[in-house]
Amino acid sequence: QVIRGQKSLTPMLQFADLKHHPESVSTIAELGYRGWGEPDASEAVAFLQRCLSAQTLPCTQIALFEGRLAGSISLLEHEMGDVQPVERRYWMGYLVVDPALRGQGIGRQLMAHMQQVAREMGIEQVYCYTIDQAELYQFLGWMPLESLDYQGHRVTVMTRQLNP
Repeated sequence: QVIRGQKSLTPMLQFADLKHHPESVSTIAELGYRGWGEPDASEAVAFLQRCLSAQTLPCTQIALFEGRLAGSISLLEHEMGDVQPVERRYWMGYLVVDPALRGQGIGRQLMAHMQQVAREMGIEQVYCYTIDQAELYQFLGWMPLESLDYQGHRVTVMTRQLNP
């Protein structure tokens, strides 16, 4: 399935744990901070460094296209901290795709891949929040739970059941 009529790169994508590609940390941080309008990449670098050393979570998976970093996604616990109930434990976030490769299904495939990783960890339900992609996430099977103000943005909190 291809989103928005673009050609899919899915057959050419390879997925890997960031732990096997630590050289990608600075590129991912740079893509993320530019894409999210952060003042600098230092927080992203610190988070990704935690992924490199964590036993399980947080973890980051990357997508490679022709050996080049195409994007990444992370799985972590309690991403929104005290803003959300403690029962909402597992969150998918920090989804970034190289701007030159957007619109080709890479983000969708990263999400599907991370959902499989979460299933293999025994996780049955995941959450995410988005500023402006709720409609796309609904198309991909996510259900909106609530809208709220978070870190200066109006966000939609969403959930997805991970069937075995």
